[in-house]
Formats: sequence, C-alpha cells, structure tokens
Amino acid sequence: MKRKDATTIPELTAWIQGITGQDNAISHFAGKRLTVYLDATIVGHLTEAWREKLSGHFLFVSDIALTESEFAMLHTDDRSRALAARIHSECRLPESAFDDAHHVAVAAIHSMNVLLTLNVVHLANAEMIPLIGRACEACRQASPLIVTPDQLVEIEKGR
Repeated sequence: MKRKDATTIPELTAWIQGITGQDNAISHFAGKRLTVYLDATIVGHLTEAWREKLSGHFLFVSDIALTESEFAMLHTDDRSRALAARIHSECRLPESAFDDAHHVAVAAIHSMNVLLTLNVVHLANAEMIPLIGRACEACRQASPLIVTPDQLVEIEKGR
C-alpha cells in the first residue's frame, strides 16, 4: 500500500499553497522545530505515546485548554479575544464554538506553526481552514497550520 504523504492531504496542501505559494507542506517545515499549540481536544486525549511522538517539538497550550500543566502556557488577552470573535463570525460557528475559534486565535497571536486538534467539525477541515486563514490575515496574523494528530504524523514522515 502506498504511504500517503502530506501533499495528498487536500486541506494541508490548500493551506500551504494559500500562505506560501508552495505545493509541498513538507518543504515549508523542512528543518524546523515546530511550535505546536495543543487545543483542548488534544490535551484531553494526550497519551504517553503521543508525548513521545511529539517530543521533538516545542509544545504549547493556553489557559483555555489547561490551567496547570507541564507545557509552556500561552495566555489569552484582548487581541486573542478580538481575533477569536472575527474567526467565530467569519466561519459562522455556533455560539457554543467560540472557544474553538479562541484556540486558533491564541495559536495565531503567539505565532505557533501548528494547531493540533481532533476537532474536524469546526477547525481541521477543508471548508473551515481557508475561512480561518482569511480571518487571521484580515487581523494581520498568520494562521497556524491546523491539523489532526494523524496529519501531523504524515507531515513528520515526510520531513
């Protein structure tokens, strides 16, 4: 069976092309130690195996996702709340999904390379990623690469 690389994951390819003009997600991150923001879906499911797989990267969470942890803490502020409101509005997310938008905003404000999430409904999907990117760009922030753990593993395999 042929191994799927990051260039065959449509939402990754679209995001990379949109912000860098590159067709290859692997080349965008080549040689970099990634900054990876973990949203609440990941923190809630983080296992020892994932900690080992991600040990080569700097890991971050915000006070939304975790109040006490062994990870570096990223804090929310007026800028992150304003960007979250913009993302929430432009993506037409339900009222209950404001924290989802706020995770992206915190990651963007703190210049994270990657937002790792299991939330494929509101964040890690081909429909939302371009909308999130445009909302971030409108606020002069770079959107993080929004991926699931499996997608990050595919990127890592190609590095």
